[in-house]
Amino acid sequence: MTENFNTDVNKLLNQILRLNNSIFVFQTDILKTSIKYRLKPNYVANEIISNIEKIFKKKTILFPAFSNDLVNFKKYDIKKSSIYTGTIPKLVLKRNYYRTHSFLHSFLAKGPYVRELKKLKQETTWGKGSVFEWLEKKNAIWVALNLEWERGCAFAHRSEELRQVGFRYFKIYEGKLYKNGTYVKKVSEKKYSNYPTKIIKDYSKSFSKLKKKHSKLFFINQSLYANVAKTKNITDDYGSNFKNDKFFGIKNKTELKKWLKKNQTYY
Repeated sequence: MTENFNTDVNKLLNQILRLNNSIFVFQTDILKTSIKYRLKPNYVANEIISNIEKIFKKKTILFPAFSNDLVNFKKYDIKKSSIYTGTIPKLVLKRNYYRTHSFLHSFLAKGPYVRELKKLKQETTWGKGSVFEWLEKKNAIWVALNLEWERGCAFAHRSEELRQVGFRYFKIYEGKLYKNGTYVKKVSEKKYSNYPTKIIKDYSKSFSKLKKKHSKLFFINQSLYANVAKTKNITDDYGSNFKNDKFFGIKNKTELKKWLKKNQTYY
């Protein structure tokens, strides 16, 4: 199965490469691929990473490497902090990549544009000065590898901040910064966070416009495929959901609005 796997991965990645963009972001999942080709997850992940590096060697590539360590433990380590965005970024962290300056929503990046990424100074994690804003300005390609848009489009959260949705508020997280175990300094970061109450989200219709107008599907089989779109289209299409309803996609919006009335300090 190894030979078929590598052939199929290369075929898929070369199809994506033909989109002819200079920046590609890969949000990934490898579980179904591992099961389909009867290969160990770490082997699958490492092979996909190596193939991306080879095929996109002249491009700038990024992998979301988000962490909740600052939220949960009041500390963040550039080299060691946990990553909840999958096996691939966890392994990429061990390679020679630049981890962008966001304690909650960092990216692992490699390529010609890393120099620009190092100069960014964000005000909020998805807003002004953030990697998300930079990706939109560059109109990068977002690749949801083995993921549907409902699970594979972290970039859509930028629209929620830009549209000032009704189920989030700005919150500052504070803690200590470390680098490979060595204390560096105290830090803080501002995020457009979910309110601290039960919020039930339904993304089933959130990407309908994107799918109809601006998304492409590259398909090898049900365990190896990619949904791709340009970042500007994601911002516009997903953001349009909130034009007339700041609570779009919230199943318990009535309860949430009642909670907000009782907790006006969050306004």
